[in-house]
Amino acid sequence: MTDSIRDGVIPIVRNAKFWGLKFSPEFVSDYRKTVAVINSILSELRKGLVSGEIVKIDRFKIYTKNGEYSAAEYNKQFLSHLYDVEDKWSMKRQLLFYAMERYTGYANRNDNKKVPSINIKQDKSLYYKESGFIEVNLDESKLVVKTLWGKHDVPFSYSLKAEHIKMKKGQKVLTTGGNFIFKQRAFVAAVDFDVDVLYEPTNVLANDLNKSSKSWNVFNDGSIITPNSEISRLTKEIFQLNKLLDQDKKLPVAKRQLKSKERRKIRLAWKEAHRRLRGHCLIIADEICSKAIENKSLLCIDSVKTGQKNGTFGQDHLIPALQTMCENRGIPFYVVPCANTSRRCSECGYIHKDNRVDTDNFSCQECGHQCDAQLNGAINIAHQGSRLLEAGVPFGNWARRKVDTLVEKYSQQEMLVGDSKQS
Repeated sequence: MTDSIRDGVIPIVRNAKFWGLKFSPEFVSDYRKTVAVINSILSELRKGLVSGEIVKIDRFKIYTKNGEYSAAEYNKQFLSHLYDVEDKWSMKRQLLFYAMERYTGYANRNDNKKVPSINIKQDKSLYYKESGFIEVNLDESKLVVKTLWGKHDVPFSYSLKAEHIKMKKGQKVLTTGGNFIFKQRAFVAAVDFDVDVLYEPTNVLANDLNKSSKSWNVFNDGSIITPNSEISRLTKEIFQLNKLLDQDKKLPVAKRQLKSKERRKIRLAWKEAHRRLRGHCLIIADEICSKAIENKSLLCIDSVKTGQKNGTFGQDHLIPALQTMCENRGIPFYVVPCANTSRRCSECGYIHKDNRVDTDNFSCQECGHQCDAQLNGAINIAHQGSRLLEAGVPFGNWARRKVDTLVEKYSQQEMLVGDSKQS
C-alpha cells in the first residue's frame, strides 16, 4: 500500500502479461538446468532441517546451530559446490531465496513437525523474484532473460498492462521480476499504478457482513441484502466438504479413512463449489457498487474473516470482488479494519464486549442505546471509513492496519503538506 497522501486516485496492483513467448533451445536448456539447481538446493536445505543442523528458515535468513546466515552468506559457505559457474552471486542468491520460501511456507503451516521432500517440476514455471534479471524491451517486443549461464532473447507476440512496468531509480533499462508459465508460453509480472476516482464521495455506504442469512449484508442506511437460495446451498455444501477434508488430515497417512484418490475428488468438488459461489458473489458485488456510484458514496467494506473450520458465508469472495470492482471502476473505497466495530456503541462511542448482548442485539452499557447489532456494526464501519477519508488516507485495503494509527500518520502528513504550501 502506498505511503503517499490520497490525491484523487486509487492505487492498485495488477498483473502485466506477455503472451506468445518464443523459447529458443538454448533458453530451454538453461531453464531446465536452473530447475535442477533449485532442486539440489531444496535437497540440501531438507538435509539440514532433518539433521537439525538448520534450526529455522525465514524469508531472508537461515538459522543454524552455529549462527545465522543471509542468503548470500549461506550460498558461499555451504552451497557453492552446487554451481558450475564461479561468480553471478546475485543470481545464485535469487535461486536460494526461491528454495527458502518453499520451506518457510511449509514450516509456517506445519509447525516444523515433519520436513517434506519438495521438488520443482520441469517444464512448468520459473519464478524470478528479483527485478534485475529480466529486461523488458517493448519496442522490439522481447524479454531479455539472464540465467547463470548467459542471456537469452525471448520474443513475445503481445502484452497487457506492460506499460505500467516502471523504471527503477538509477536504471538505464526497464527490468522486472515475474513468473514464466511454460505451458501457456506466458510471462506474468506484478505492476502497480493509479486509477482516477470516478467522483468525490458525498456520503458513506458501509456493509456489515454476517453468517446469518437474515442479516447477511446489513448497510448503514438500514438496507439489507440476503443471500439467494443457491448461495445458501453452496455455503452449506462447502461447510460439509471442509468437514470431510479436515476430519483426519492430522493423522498418519496409514490411519486416514480418506485415501488420496478420495481426497482429490472431494477437493475438486470443493473448488467447483467455490467457483460457483464466487460467480454469485460477483453479481451481489456489482449490485453494491452500482448503488455506490448512483449515490456517489464512499464504499466502506467490512473485512471480517473466518477460518476453514467455519467454512464460508461468501465473505471470502464478496470482499475481494468488491475491492476489484471499486479499483476497476474508480469507486472511492476502503476495506475497513473491523476491530471493535461490533463492540463500539454507534451512539456514544463506548467500547465494551458486554455491549453485544447476542448475535442480533446491541445494548450499550454506558449510555443505554439499543439497536440491531448488525446495523450498529455497519454504522461503525462507516464511521471508521469517514475518519480515514478525513485524514487523507489513500483509498484501498487497510484491513491489516489500525484506524487510529492510520489517522494519526496521514493527518500529520496533511499538516506537513499544508505547512509547506503556506511557506
